[in-house]
Amino acid sequence: MKQIESRSKLTFPVELVCPYLYSDPPTDVRVTIDGLQHPMHLTLSVADARIGKQIQKQLERYSYEKNGDALAEREHKAIWKQIKAILAKDKISYEKLEQRDALLSRRAIEALMELCDKTERHHQETIQTLFSDGKVARPDRAFVARWLMKHYQADRDSGSQLGLRIYQNATPAIADELVPLINDRRCVSRGCLCRALVRAKHPRAAEVIAAVVTEDGCEYQGLESLGILKAAAHADQIRKLLRHEDPDIRRKAKKTLDRIGCPVATPPKPVHLVKSRSKLPKGLAEWSANLDMEQVEPTLKHLTVCIDKGFGPEEIAEIIGVAELMRVEQTRVFQFPITAGGERSELWVVIFMDDEDSPDLEVYGSKPVISKLEGAAHE
Repeated sequence: MKQIESRSKLTFPVELVCPYLYSDPPTDVRVTIDGLQHPMHLTLSVADARIGKQIQKQLERYSYEKNGDALAEREHKAIWKQIKAILAKDKISYEKLEQRDALLSRRAIEALMELCDKTERHHQETIQTLFSDGKVARPDRAFVARWLMKHYQADRDSGSQLGLRIYQNATPAIADELVPLINDRRCVSRGCLCRALVRAKHPRAAEVIAAVVTEDGCEYQGLESLGILKAAAHADQIRKLLRHEDPDIRRKAKKTLDRIGCPVATPPKPVHLVKSRSKLPKGLAEWSANLDMEQVEPTLKHLTVCIDKGFGPEEIAEIIGVAELMRVEQTRVFQFPITAGGERSELWVVIFMDDEDSPDLEVYGSKPVISKLEGAAHE
């Protein structure tokens, strides 16, 4: 679901499109929010009437009118009562598991799996968490991982921790079984499965991960996995993420390329960066354009032919280095002292990241410089 970032920017009603992953193929549910009052009122619309009834039934069950919070808490406590009873049969406590003073027995594992399989989906994660790192003996990890993979395939990991639990229990015995899940584009958050494939020591791990590393939910941990594998043969695939909308992923791609021995040139320090565009002087001539990220550098090169001194390849690299790390709706302002036509003046460059990979570029300077830029840009 699209995150609501600022209440002050919202105009109600707000409509969000959310994926419903429990159908095959997955479908979309349109959610209309009337306001942020308490309790919140939602209107849902889905093409499949059967799915709509299922969602409505769950929402009504846990609604404010039916004191749904109290019901969920009672159900949660009932599950924990059953969990503790299962553990007690082998003289195990949750506290001992957490402190790594005990491991789950095979009998406890099978009983917990049976309990989880008959528990409603929204409570299953409470049980699945018990199979986390350090709680399962090595001989039982493949058995646990295969069971978790069945749940992952059914749920498509819609925000749960299943992928992480699979990674924590991965062994070479399940390596081949991970590949179809990683390649299943209906599944969400496959990054942990990429890490699991590395942990399982699959001989084709780098090839499999490189094929999906640019896909949603695979980027960050896919990059981490390729870095661990020193997958220099897949550097071109990694380089595609240098233009990703998320600056964290762009930074991770750069670190990964460095880790595999294919470093990206480090841009100069942004010494000409200005904190606010409010410092931009009035009365300057202006040139602007909306560009694809790939067009920014050649456009700025047109600018260098208009200037004698103070703006060249080093300054362009400085701007590009900053732009590549910008988020959507972020603005950066640069001020350059230049000489053009024998006259000293200032050149100002403003970049606004209008879209994921489409910045608005604004250039401010003396009229002769901007006139030359307009001519060079149209050649």
